[in-house]
Formats: sequence, structure tokens, C-alpha cells
Amino acid sequence: MASSNIPEDLIIEIFKRLPVRTILRLRCACKKWRALTRSSNFINIHLQFSQTIASNDRLFVTHWGKQDNTTVFSLFPTELQDGLPLNLNSECQNKDISGPYFQIAYCNGILCVHNHKSLIALWNPATRELKRVPFLPHIKSTDRTVIISYLGFGFDYKKSNDYKIVALIFKRNWDFGRYIAVSTHIYSLRRSSWRAVDHVLVPWIATSYEYSIYTNGFLHWATKAFYPSVVSFDLGEESFKLTPMPIFPAPERDPLPLKLASLNGLVNVIYSTIIYSESNTYFEVWVMKECGVKESWTRKYIAKLPGKFLMARGLWTKGELIIEHEGSMYLYDPNSQQIIDLQFRGCRYKGLEAFIYKESLVPINENAY
Repeated sequence: MASSNIPEDLIIEIFKRLPVRTILRLRCACKKWRALTRSSNFINIHLQFSQTIASNDRLFVTHWGKQDNTTVFSLFPTELQDGLPLNLNSECQNKDISGPYFQIAYCNGILCVHNHKSLIALWNPATRELKRVPFLPHIKSTDRTVIISYLGFGFDYKKSNDYKIVALIFKRNWDFGRYIAVSTHIYSLRRSSWRAVDHVLVPWIATSYEYSIYTNGFLHWATKAFYPSVVSFDLGEESFKLTPMPIFPAPERDPLPLKLASLNGLVNVIYSTIIYSESNTYFEVWVMKECGVKESWTRKYIAKLPGKFLMARGLWTKGELIIEHEGSMYLYDPNSQQIIDLQFRGCRYKGLEAFIYKESLVPINENAY
């Protein structure tokens, strides 16, 4: 049967179930399929369908290489124990984004990478598209008194139907010896330009380089500037909200860094601390049901695992805890209380990030979304 005789609705129903690379090959089959699969309508249908299918979940891991400071991008199979992860660096090196990065932001199959210097880039690993974003205007990359400590990337579906990069600019305050928030800048993918906005939490002290997560039109960061909180940025309203975190148990010593993770469209926070007297690491996983409401926090589970300096790196699809210890990664299932070795070796803890990844057809270099 000729493709022209197949109803378009039926083609869409079939194609939305296909992986990205199969669709990319189908684009070469005929002009009709190419036009259809490049349309914003089909791209959105494919994206929304993909979000509902658990079998499309992959674990994406970034970390510094063991021998040098090059960031390694790795993608696990759908079933984490089915084999070793795929190293994606061969696709990065030709595009000059294989250097060290301290921040990775993710939304709808697109990664935003930033090295805290002069490079910001958007990358879709599935379609292999890459876009280098111009550095922020009026900010010199050589100015050591200014840093982009917090950077986020997400989709504004409420108002502009646009993908946005949010950069929070901090300037060193020599009186306090800290970095203080001074301005917020937003990059529009549709317009390919930066602009400054006036909404900044002041004073908000940058205590560390922190990854952001994206959920339902919001960007979120964890901060302990005054008390443990989630700082959220509404991409539609372009305003901040502050949600105090729950009261965690007092640690024997300083707690390990707080970790945010996105799961099922909700913000999760992982608290961890070392119990030196027992040689264990203690974890609590909480979920925030409503942004800006402290009372909406619910504790999901507590875990006490053998060993010191177990670092929480994220959550897997059913709430399992992704852990890194001395360059190896493990998965803790709170239901069975089993620890599974993911057979992932050689990573350096610095710069390591793990998150649930779903591939998409969302374009970067054209306004087709």
C-alpha cells in the first residue's frame, strides 16, 4: 500500500510509538513522512506519549573522567542490569563539548551544559543536534568576581511555549567573603537572545555549585544559605518561590550535600548524613506535593546503609536510591532493601550527576516546537 493511501491519523498513531532514531531514518523514506515527523504537532504528540511509557526511561550519568577533567556522558540500557552504559563522548568530541562541566540541566530530552566560564550549550543526544548559546551580554568571562553559580533549563508551557535557560548571576562580596545574588538572566530558545529580569532573591548566598531540576514549568535548586530550602523559579510568571524543607535529624557531624531529584513530576529531596559511631550512612527521601507550601512535604522512606561516604546521586523510576561510593554506582531498593551493583566503575565523584532521561525529537536549531 502506498504511504499516500494511509490516513495521517493512523501514521501518527504508529509513529508516536517509535524510538527517535527509527523516526530519523523514516524521514529519509518519503517527503510526506519527513514533513509530518518534523511538524510541531507530531513532535509534541511523540514527546507526550514518550513521557507516559516507563520502558522509555533511561539512566543518564555524567561525571569527570578518572584520568583527566573531561566530562563523560553515559547512557544506561532501559534495564539497568542488562549491560554496561553507552559512552556518548564520541558524539561530543566532534562538537567541541567534551571539556569539564560543572552543571548539567535537563528537560524533555535536551541537556544544557555549562562550564562556569564562557560556554553554554544545548544538546539533544538522540537527534545529535547541538547549539552553542552566546555568552551573557555585559559579563566578561575573565571577571573572577562574577560567577554564574546557578543555571537551569526548562519549558514554559504556561505562557510563551518556549524553552528557557535561567542564569543566576552572583558577585563576590569582599566584606562577607561570599557570593551574593545580583541579577537573573533568561535566554529564549525561540528568540535566541538573553534578557535580564528584576526578580532576584536578595540576599541569596551562593554556597556551592548546585544542579537544578525541572518539574511542570518550574526550575528548582536546593540551598542552605539560611535554612534548608527549595528555591523555585516559575518559568511562566518569571518569579521565585521559597519552600522551607522539613526538619531533618541532627547529624553527628556536618550532613552530606542535599540532593534534589525529579520523579513523576514532583520534587524529591534526599537528605543524608554519616553515622560515624555505626559506620553507616543514613538517608531520608521526601517529596514536595506543592511548591511554596512547607506542609506539603511527605517522607517516603528512611534507609540506613552500611559504609561511610555513600553519596546520593538521584532516584530511579520507582523511587530507588542511586548511590555512588568511591567511583562505583549502586541502586538501593527500599521495598526489598536490596543493594544492586550497577557495574559502573571508574567515575570520579566530582561533577557526577544521575537522572532519568527520555529521548525526544524536540529541535534545538529551529523554531519547530
